[in-house]
Amino acid sequence: MKKIGIVGLGMIIFLAYEGFELISNTAGDVKDPKKNC
Repeated sequence: MKKIGIVGLGMIIFLAYEGFELISNTAGDVKDPKKNC
């Protein structure tokens, strides 16, 4: 297994955080979809 490096690890953490934020924002839309129309 190759070493990823600091830049690669930072990219993975950033993408994981962005995915979590997207899920959190979408959850609010699912609760009350009429609010966004």
